[in-house]
Amino acid sequence: MKDISFFDEHRLAVIPLLPQSKKPILDEWQKRTFEENNESEFQPDSNIGVVLGEASNGIVDIDLDTPVAIKLAPLFLPETGWKFGRETALNSHRVYRIKGQVGTRKAIMLDGETFAEYRADGCMTVFPESIHGETGEKIEWSKCEAPAVASRDELIGGLKKMAIIAAVMPNYKKGSRNNVVNALTGALLFYGMAINDIKHIVGVLCDVTNDEEATDRIKCVETTAQRKSANQSVTGEEQLRELIGNDAVASIIGYLGGQKNSVSAVIGPVSSTSSAVFSDDEKNDTGVGKRFAEAMGAHVAYVEELGSYFTYNGQTWKHDSGVKIDEIFDTFVMSALDKLRADNNIQHAEQNRQSKFLLKYRNCTPSKKAIEKSKSAMLLPMSKLDANRDLIAVKNGV
Repeated sequence: MKDISFFDEHRLAVIPLLPQSKKPILDEWQKRTFEENNESEFQPDSNIGVVLGEASNGIVDIDLDTPVAIKLAPLFLPETGWKFGRETALNSHRVYRIKGQVGTRKAIMLDGETFAEYRADGCMTVFPESIHGETGEKIEWSKCEAPAVASRDELIGGLKKMAIIAAVMPNYKKGSRNNVVNALTGALLFYGMAINDIKHIVGVLCDVTNDEEATDRIKCVETTAQRKSANQSVTGEEQLRELIGNDAVASIIGYLGGQKNSVSAVIGPVSSTSSAVFSDDEKNDTGVGKRFAEAMGAHVAYVEELGSYFTYNGQTWKHDSGVKIDEIFDTFVMSALDKLRADNNIQHAEQNRQSKFLLKYRNCTPSKKAIEKSKSAMLLPMSKLDANRDLIAVKNGV
């Protein structure tokens, strides 16, 4: 058996995983609680999974998926006494205990890949005393004292600021840096970011790119803010697109849009005439994807020629790097669960079976598969982008 006394001591819900794997051995692991910990379930070579969120008394995992994210994390996230990783990705996990609402997973995407994740309710993370599946490296603590207390908004806000820097870095080149900072500042101010937060972002950007003129860049921030306050013209989003590219700016605006408007506020309640019950034929990725397209088709479109999703924010369609559609899909799943639980005509046992099925789609891999299956029902020809006056914020728009 494997010693799980550490996890019992800290009231963490743990489950056995296959050796050198992320795959749980148990069914319905999402429902496990600390009180159900059972050392006899573990073999000596079992990996250890911690069920995050409320199941483990508010514990969440900040999963840093790139070297840049790992490097930036200490500059934007609170210091914490629980950090772990592996030899080639030290400190790639930072663990916190959440004050207030824990919430669900939030992925921060960049260039079509996961930059970092806030992993919470409905998620599980492989913890130390395990072996990493792809590399065979030991997953080990680098610091094991006590997790820091933080809020969900604080952590996700820090991840978004980190991702803004990562989006700018590849095109932050000598000769255009003042222009980039001016345009970035204008865009961030437009979307409501505080000037001190912008100064922090620009200061760190200078540090990680070895820009020796950081003082001048901070002056650019201040000058742009002063001009905007005086209702004078400033550069912003459009100029930033010319300097660092459409995809990078689309990602940045996606992060800012996520802070400005919640998905549920923008799209309102999910409208669907479908039954609350998923039939046996629908209990698969294709069935869930079809339901998702039916319920959310007014808010999501897929342009095959561009290989990109676009999401509707209530006013215009915007290119989506993956952040918004993840949020919209999670809203769809939660609304489907609410609809199921509110239907008094469904027997309790069937409600439980349906809930178990839907809950797995709050996890990363199943949700990605269902979203992929929804593409064919959400196709929008690129030729339509100019035909609709609302589609003004996308490639080939007017």
